[in-house]
Amino acid sequence: MNGTGHEFLKQLYTYSGVLNVLTCSVIIPLVLSRNRTRVATTFSLFIATLGVWSLVYMIWVHQQTIAGSEFWVRAVMIPVTFMPSTFLHFVSEITQRRIRPQLHAVNYLLSLAFTSVVYHPWFAPYGGPSYLLFKVWPVAGPLFYLHFLHFGLNFAYGYVVLFLIARFGQEPLRSRIIPVFWGTFIGVITGSINFLPWFQIYVPPVFPPCITLVVLMFAYAIIRHQLMDIQVVIKRTLVFAGLVGAVGIMVSLVAFVSQEVVARAVQVPRWLSNVMTASLIAVLYGPIHTWLVNTTDRYLFQKKYDYKELLKKFAEDVIGIINLQQLVEQTARTLTETIKLESCQLLLLNESTGRYESATTGGEQPSVQFESQGVLVRFLREQAQPIWTDAGLGPSAFPDEAVTQLTQLGLRLCLPLFVNQELRGVLCFGKKKSDAEFTRDDLDILLPLGRTLAIALANATLYDRVQRLNTELTALNTQLEQKVQARTAELEGANQQLAEADRAKTQFLASISHELRTPLNAIIGFSALLLKQVDGPLTSRQHEDLGAISRSGTHLLGLISDLLDLSKIAAGKMELNWDTVDLGDMIRGVLTTAQALIQQKPLEIRAVIDPRMPKLRGDPLRLRQVLLNLVSNAVKFTDRGEVEVQAQRRGAYVIVTVRDTGDGIRPNDQAKLFQEFRRVDGGRREGTGLGLAISKRLIQLHGGEIWVESILGEGSTFGFSLPVEQKPAPTVVPAQASPANGRPARN
Repeated sequence: MNGTGHEFLKQLYTYSGVLNVLTCSVIIPLVLSRNRTRVATTFSLFIATLGVWSLVYMIWVHQQTIAGSEFWVRAVMIPVTFMPSTFLHFVSEITQRRIRPQLHAVNYLLSLAFTSVVYHPWFAPYGGPSYLLFKVWPVAGPLFYLHFLHFGLNFAYGYVVLFLIARFGQEPLRSRIIPVFWGTFIGVITGSINFLPWFQIYVPPVFPPCITLVVLMFAYAIIRHQLMDIQVVIKRTLVFAGLVGAVGIMVSLVAFVSQEVVARAVQVPRWLSNVMTASLIAVLYGPIHTWLVNTTDRYLFQKKYDYKELLKKFAEDVIGIINLQQLVEQTARTLTETIKLESCQLLLLNESTGRYESATTGGEQPSVQFESQGVLVRFLREQAQPIWTDAGLGPSAFPDEAVTQLTQLGLRLCLPLFVNQELRGVLCFGKKKSDAEFTRDDLDILLPLGRTLAIALANATLYDRVQRLNTELTALNTQLEQKVQARTAELEGANQQLAEADRAKTQFLASISHELRTPLNAIIGFSALLLKQVDGPLTSRQHEDLGAISRSGTHLLGLISDLLDLSKIAAGKMELNWDTVDLGDMIRGVLTTAQALIQQKPLEIRAVIDPRMPKLRGDPLRLRQVLLNLVSNAVKFTDRGEVEVQAQRRGAYVIVTVRDTGDGIRPNDQAKLFQEFRRVDGGRREGTGLGLAISKRLIQLHGGEIWVESILGEGSTFGFSLPVEQKPAPTVVPAQASPANGRPARN
């Protein structure tokens, strides 16, 4: 290589080194100031090793003496020894496959050990051939081979982890890891070219300056897109770095070859050769820049969801939630993550202030509120249609004041949520992370989601009101009890107040039972008539909607019945109708009813009844309610195998057990089963969390007890005992009551 080529390489290494160091000096504080997370910290460590390596490499290039070159070539290896440790640490954090801290400590200690011996002859003997710009390029010694093994094992393991997630991982982690894998691969491979001369494989180290592009594009994404979530930064910038790196390599090679060829063929001044290279870069810069931006937007920020997937995810995450606060939080989180939004807010009507206020916020957007008589809300209420600011949704005739308000708040789209023809909420969307506009395709997806959310919102609002009433009643009882304790001298007056409150509660239960059950029964009845197509044929969509109405109504009716039963028991108003009970006939009848619950499951239900089973005294309706609850739970949570109901006499008790071959219950969850509103399945199956709590109270009213035995992965057995010689138990049962002698002994 002639002097022109040497000078070109020196300038290339110098400029890229300066850019790399400056960029690292800016990007590391910028990231850490906004993201004090493990991912941000380990990312900054890895980038720091690249910056230090680039700085020392630049100094080495400019050494004019053998001694100076000998010193700085070994200094270059100091940050290189830490690259594998910081890289593996970064990979373990971003892939969420964290390695034990002890292993990371060992890895860093190995890097420190290799750093301490870089100036020892065993790492690389002193002396060595000169190569290109470098006065000395040593040959690898025995310790260098160990360092190279440490380097290769760390990067190989990290790439295997990245590859497995990129190939077989679940979303959204997989989409985040794919660009990390390819971008980091390109950066490390280009830098690893420097290893070859250590093994006397003299390949010109033209590629190391391309590592600068990795750091530059990280900075570019932060400045332009303001994506301070470090994982989003990595996703966008590494693909940029890979693409720009490839173009940079081609431009550098073309410029280098052109200078060599021109310089050998014709005596051309160096300034003219540089002008030719600069002209080539100037001509290609515009098209390459446009292609890079379009390619990145197309592959990284294209729409990652379709109609069916989004509807399914939204239904699974939101529809089954009856807690209002949990519903609004899950709605904002699901839509923000699925549609890749910077913000998503659900505004609900606050009747006390008359404003629509943000119940929760997904993303970093500040909370907003709308006046109920403002121009925007009046438009949503009167027109019953969404309002937007994005031109991609087509032309609009919205009030200018409403559009201006949305623009000032950074909102792109607002959907009205109607409950019983009343505007109860507004679903607001900020801009997408890709800066892309909302389109008609988006609107076609979001409109049915809005209707689904409105139904869920209505159910959750009703449940929230019932909960508040129940809380108020509980608070009233607590207050009355405190007054009784504090005013023992006025016991007669306090008892009279308690009796009045008790009568009010009984009247409330009767009233709420009528006011809630009557319209629900009408809804269920009329929906059943419509499903039978008495008034004419239905479309498939109408049939599905009516089916959803009927199921939701039935579910809500069951929930209300359970709440009323629980309230009656807690209030001491649950009265048992004592009669003679043939437990065997009752079990067989319950199993006949449960057959309809099996549907298509490969499941067998059977009964094993002691022929010596005596007849008992109890409330047939309530005992059948307990049996049906246990059997239906067993069928619901058992996908294959069998459900067996066994009844036998043991001493002074009759023992009834319901055994299934389902998934079983964890030991720490078993104690929660008989508590109100506690579910151990995470809400994956339909239910209210009240059935077992009510069953426990009813068995206690009969003088017995209920229990559970379960082995995770093998199944569960629920059982209860009833005394053979039964005397009517007192009506009131304390919340934690249980038989004094514990569970009956088992023979």
